[in-house]
Amino acid sequence: MKEREKTAEQVSAQYEQQLAENERLQKVADGGSQEEYIERVAREKLGYVMPDEKVYYDITPGN
Repeated sequence: MKEREKTAEQVSAQYEQQLAENERLQKVADGGSQEEYIERVAREKLGYVMPDEKVYYDITPGN
C-alpha cells in the first residue's frame, strides 16, 4: 500500500508540473512566438519602445 501511495504522489506532482508547463506554452502560443510575446508585454505593460521609434502622445483636452 505504501508503494502505491508513493507512486500516486509522484504522478500527482508530475501532473501539476505538466499543467504549469502547458499554461506557459499556451501563453506563448496565444501571443505568437516567444519573442513576439515578450515584446508585446514590454510594450503594453511597461511602455517600452524600440530605440529608433518616436512616440507621440495626444494631449488635447478630452482625450
